[in-house]
Amino acid sequence: QGTKVPRRRQSRHLTGLRRTTASGRGNPLSPPLPRHGRIPYIYTVPPAYAELHCLSNFSFLRGASHPEELVERALALEYSGLALTDECSFAGSVRAHLALTEARETDEPARAFRLIHGTEIQLTEGEGRQAAPGAKLVLLAQTRAGYGNLSQLVTLARRQASKGSYQLSADNLEAHAA
Repeated sequence: QGTKVPRRRQSRHLTGLRRTTASGRGNPLSPPLPRHGRIPYIYTVPPAYAELHCLSNFSFLRGASHPEELVERALALEYSGLALTDECSFAGSVRAHLALTEARETDEPARAFRLIHGTEIQLTEGEGRQAAPGAKLVLLAQTRAGYGNLSQLVTLARRQASKGSYQLSADNLEAHAA
């Protein structure tokens, strides 16, 4: 299902230009209108789109929707994929995966949908009380091994801070990547 664009406006829709002949009657390369006077429609296919940074309600005070709702909405909008990237956590990934597994049983387009697991991490500069917020990164897992590496990184960040927070420096990230 795509957007209907009248054939007469198709060239303007695709190029943004309107070409006319010397008589001012439109593009001479366009096919003639049918005798009944109705304009035929051409259906355009929307481009594939995947949201690569999405927070669920497991990112406290930042995300508002449940992971199941995010997957359901992404399927309704015909996204090709969705990356669930809660802050220093994979908490919403399990529920999103279960919702997608359930949708795949009955929905054909859901079988091609790609759920990407990831996390959002804000690096810290300095140590202890001197620590200041640094760059914010979105890290996505491409494979099972990548998911395992991200899980270890999240665990490392959580263990270096008090309960309910995390701390990860650029040096920790670089050491973990090697």
